[in-house]
Amino acid sequence: MGNDLFFYFKIIPHIITYQYGKIILAIFIIGLIVTIYFVVKNFKDSFSKIKNSRIQMYKWDVSSKIMYLIFAVSIILILISFFTASLISFIISEIILFIGLYLCAYSYTKIFLKYDNVDDINSTRYPYLLLNIIMIGFFLSYFVFFSAHLIKLKRYFISLVPGFVFLITLSIETLIIKMKDIKIRNINLKQLIPLFIILLMLISSIQYIDSLKDDKNVIDEKNAANWIKDKDGIIMSDRGPAYTFYLKKEIKHVKGIKQERHLDEKLLDNDADYFIGINPVNLTYYSPIKEFGNVTVYQRNDEIYT
Repeated sequence: MGNDLFFYFKIIPHIITYQYGKIILAIFIIGLIVTIYFVVKNFKDSFSKIKNSRIQMYKWDVSSKIMYLIFAVSIILILISFFTASLISFIISEIILFIGLYLCAYSYTKIFLKYDNVDDINSTRYPYLLLNIIMIGFFLSYFVFFSAHLIKLKRYFISLVPGFVFLITLSIETLIIKMKDIKIRNINLKQLIPLFIILLMLISSIQYIDSLKDDKNVIDEKNAANWIKDKDGIIMSDRGPAYTFYLKKEIKHVKGIKQERHLDEKLLDNDADYFIGINPVNLTYYSPIKEFGNVTVYQRNDEIYT
């Protein structure tokens, strides 16, 4: 089975489950397209202006065309780092990525310093250029790392969230800047778009939190926790972290044990008195004593010590 390099692209619509969140995703995609368009346009404008100029590159004075060539090479290296993620060591892919990002930042900075005829990048029309490249590099480094592995899970996307949120913010900012002169009934879209997005995020968050109240498994787990909280003894569960939160004490986590015989042995090795499971199991040394929907509480059989 091949490595699906686009797995984390594909799951984004599934991670953003609610329609309000998908509206934000649509705004992000539109903003990203607009951002790319204006980056390409600015490059064309800069090239037509400084293509016959000279740029200082370390100790050498080189043609500006070489700097544009370096920038093109940097983009190619970044793409290579992604598409070779499953073919070679991810360490090599990451090294290629960092080289590409460095060349990208260096050439981009030199080009627009020359284009705006300034010595300080903060004096150009792109004062946050280096920060943008750093955050994009942060996102890509994790993206390449996780894409290199054959085993992929939705929860791994959590590591990509800071960079992904930055990209959303960057694309929305581009939209706001480009629409600053557009007005609807004397209301400037520059002020309207942020308020609209904040409102969508609040509604989406409230909707998500409210949905948890109706999650049957969550209700069953809380009922099981309330029932067992006064019991003495060691408790283990296949949802250990959840019951640690509910019961405000350590509940040992039984991780990924599929065979019932091994689960029996694990519980006995830890001298567990109770086991709480989300799915019914047929254990030898533990018997079900209470059920709460999909959640079952098991107690150790006393005869194993006789």
